[in-house]
Amino acid sequence: MTSPDSADKPLLRVWFKVMKFFYIRTILGRLLFSSSLIVVTSLIITWAAHSEFSTSSKLSTNQLAERIKINSDMVKLQNLLWAIETNFQSYMLTPETELHDKTLQSIDALIEQINLTRHQQWFRVNKNNLKTINNFYSDTRLLKSSLKNIMKMRADPLLVFPAMPHLVNTLNPTSQRITNAISLALAEAEEMHDEPDQAEISELFQTIRFNWVQKISTFRLLTTTRVGIFTGNVQEAINSTRNDISIYSSQIESLLEKLNQFDKNEQLGFQQSDTRIELLELIKIWDSSYEKILPFLADFNSWRKDTAILSNEITPLFLKLWDHIQTVNKNLEQHAIQDIDSTKNTYNLISNSLWSLVVIIILIMTVSTLLFDYQIRRPIIRIARALKA
Repeated sequence: MTSPDSADKPLLRVWFKVMKFFYIRTILGRLLFSSSLIVVTSLIITWAAHSEFSTSSKLSTNQLAERIKINSDMVKLQNLLWAIETNFQSYMLTPETELHDKTLQSIDALIEQINLTRHQQWFRVNKNNLKTINNFYSDTRLLKSSLKNIMKMRADPLLVFPAMPHLVNTLNPTSQRITNAISLALAEAEEMHDEPDQAEISELFQTIRFNWVQKISTFRLLTTTRVGIFTGNVQEAINSTRNDISIYSSQIESLLEKLNQFDKNEQLGFQQSDTRIELLELIKIWDSSYEKILPFLADFNSWRKDTAILSNEITPLFLKLWDHIQTVNKNLEQHAIQDIDSTKNTYNLISNSLWSLVVIIILIMTVSTLLFDYQIRRPIIRIARALKA
C-alpha cells in the first residue's frame, strides 16, 4: 500500500521543477519573473478597467432609459394640466355640460398618470423626488375637489351670487307687487274722478309710481355697476347710485305721508286705503332685503362666491402643480448632469489605468534591462577581457 507521503512526492517534484524556472538567481528565472509581473499587472489593470467600464456603461444606459421614460411622463402631465386649465377657463365663461365633463375627465387622467409615474424607480430611490411627486398627487386630488365644487356653483347663479336669492325671491316679486298695487289705486281714482281731491290723490300715486320706477332703475344700475359692465371708478359709481336710491326712498316716504293725511280725513277710496297700507309693508320688506345685500354690493370679493374660491384655492393649486412639474424637470436635468460627470470620471479612470499600465511596463522593462546589464552582460564582458589578457 502506498503511503500519502509517497503519493505527494511526484507533485512536489513537478512543483520544484516549475519553480526552478522562476528561480531569481538564474537568467531564465529573472526573465520569466519579469514577464509574469508584466502579464499579471496587465491582467489586473485590464480587469479593473473593464469591470468599471462595464458597470458604468450599464448604469448609464439604465439611467438614460429611465430619464427618457420619466421625461415622456412629465410631458404627458404637462399636457393634461394644460388641458384642465383650458377646459376649466372655458367652462367658467360658458358653463356647458361638455366642458364640465372634459375638465373632470382630464383631471382623472392626470391623477391616474401621476399615480403610475410616482411608482417608478427614479422616484422611489430618492426621498426628495418621492416627496415632490406625492405632493403633486395630493394637490391634484385637492384641485379636483375644488373644481367640482366651483363648477357646480357656476352652473347655478343662485349659488354664485350670494345676493341672487334676495333679488329673485324678495326684491323683484316685491317690486312687481308694489307696481300692481299702485295700478289698482290709480284705477279706483279713475272711477272716482268726480270726487273731490281725487285728482291730487291720483297725482300722488302716479308720483309714487314714478319715483319707485326710478328707484328700481337706479338699483339695477347699481347691480350692473357691481358686475363691472361700466368703466370708471366702480366704488364711486356704487356710492352715487346708493345715494340716489336713498333720495327716491325719502321722496316716496314723503308722498305716502301725504296719502296718510288723506286717509285720516277719509278721502281715500277703499282700494286706495288698502294700497297705501300695502305699500308701507311692501316697501319695508323691499328695503329690508336691500339692506341685506348692500354688504355684497359694497365688496367685490363678496359679490361672487366663486371669486374667493378662484383666488384662494384654485389659482394657488394650479401654481403649485406647475411648480411641482418644474421641480421634477429640474431634478431630471441635475441627474443628467451627474450622470455625465460620472461617465466622465469613468473614462478618466480607464485612461489613467492604461497610462499606469504603460508606465509600469516601462518601469519593469527598465529595471530588467539594468539588472541584465549589471548582473549578466558586464560580468561576462569582464570575464572575457580577463581571458584575453
